[in-house]
Amino acid sequence: MTVSVEVEVGRREAALTLPAEAVRDAATRSWVLVPSDGRARRRELRLGLRSEQTVEVTAGLREGDAVIPAGAAVSAGQRVRAEP
Repeated sequence: MTVSVEVEVGRREAALTLPAEAVRDAATRSWVLVPSDGRARRRELRLGLRSEQTVEVTAGLREGDAVIPAGAAVSAGQRVRAEP
């Protein structure tokens, strides 16, 4: 028999968060792709608190910034069109 437990060691109210799966290379140099001027651009992130499902973004994004999902077949520099 096994048990998995997640222990909350910190919490920040009104923190900017993303789904953990949206962040690429989260273990080393965290980054995401964002649409900018019609192209996918790589944006470095600084991460704060993390859980299995979400990560806190402390630098690199602002509230309202669009993020291209990690599962999308898009690479940096590729043409993209952002839709609301």
